[in-house]
Amino acid sequence: MESQEKFIIGIILFIVIAIGIIILLNVDKGYYEYKGLYGDFIISPIKMENLTFYDVHTIQDGRRYIIPLHNKPEDVENIYLESKIVDKLNKKEGIEMLYVTKDPDIINLTGGKASIAVIEFGRILGTNNYGLYKINTKSAVTKDIGDKITPVITCSDINSTISVIHVKLGKENRIYSENKCVIVEGIDGDGLIKAADKFSYHLMGIM
Repeated sequence: MESQEKFIIGIILFIVIAIGIIILLNVDKGYYEYKGLYGDFIISPIKMENLTFYDVHTIQDGRRYIIPLHNKPEDVENIYLESKIVDKLNKKEGIEMLYVTKDPDIINLTGGKASIAVIEFGRILGTNNYGLYKINTKSAVTKDIGDKITPVITCSDINSTISVIHVKLGKENRIYSENKCVIVEGIDGDGLIKAADKFSYHLMGIM
């Protein structure tokens, strides 16, 4: 009788442990894996009040980076991105300065979202902690705003040491180039952020 009870208890314990393992395996991990161009990337949704951001985990040169974006990869998959667009930044030529320029009135027209769009990819290109490319990056405008601080830069200023990204409103959400000038275009503020995030995912080698 004793051995039978031990056997039954053993089975019950086995079932309890098995159920526990199943629950642990199926619990929400708080992240998911996205199959990118160069392997699987971890995407962690982060909820803050009514907003959701997406922490993107990437490893570059042996160092782990976690970069927050406004859109998950699936949200921007269908946005057009020109092939080999990064080559337009003269990266191989060792540029001295990358200007991210925009029309002065675009901030008001997008309710400030154009500035968010610039930050999304600007930090990946720049020299800060998020910077993967470590390019000296500076904000500019296409027309003089009279502050004597913000440089006036257009696509025509590109040369062997200067690259330009022009953030603008247009008819589509897309990333393309005109000669060596990279254009990040959106139909509105939200479209600009989506285009910027698509560009960001591309810069990280995910898309």
